Amino acid sequence: MSNQKFNWKGLFIQENEHIEEEKNRNIENNTELESKTKFPQSINSLNKGISNEILSKVIEMYEKGFESLNQQGYDFFEFFRAIMATDPNNPQSYIMAYTMVNSMDNSINKSFLLNSADFYQKEILKVYSKFDEEGKKAKNDLLEKQRSEKEKLKIDIESLQSKIQIWQKELEQKSKLLQNFDADNFNSLQEIDQKILANDLSKEHILQKITQVSTGINNHI
Repeated sequence: MSNQKFNWKGLFIQENEHIEEEKNRNIENNTELESKTKFPQSINSLNKGISNEILSKVIEMYEKGFESLNQQGYDFFEFFRAIMATDPNNPQSYIMAYTMVNSMDNSINKSFLLNSADFYQKEILKVYSKFDEEGKKAKNDLLEKQRSEKEKLKIDIESLQSKIQIWQKELEQKSKLLQNFDADNFNSLQEIDQKILANDLSKEHILQKITQVSTGINNHI
């Protein structure tokens, strides 16, 4: 499996130095990616309050990661691409694709394709579990950091209240920080929540399509 494709650090840690360069590279590679393993999707139907930018990024990462899992020779990955290139909702797509590949290599049968599909599902679930674990860890770390900072502010305020005449100015500054603390930190916590949910939805999105094709194999071949 390629770690370059499934890169959790790019999901939960901002890497500002190369953001613009990566954006340009994504634009250049967009046509090539769509011609390989792009999954039919409707972002608006998936987002559940997540920004399209975050969800699109995670879906694209899963698409590239799925492509990086491609095993040598013909297996479910190539069958999947053939089905996606036609119509995954049309039983004839499965029959035609299977007939064609089986005529060239009769070792590629229904059982082989389903076993191969199971491999890809398990690998994607491994990646999902890692992303989910890292995302929740990042969220817990941020919450703990904020809790610690907030408690420190409270202690500082209590100490300053006993010296209110001398430290009135500093007390007002600290009070303002405390008053605005949750609002100032809301966006960073919300972004991690969105990325965790995007990871959930992206996993469901790709597994739904893989299951659809597996079901198609079962039902139509």
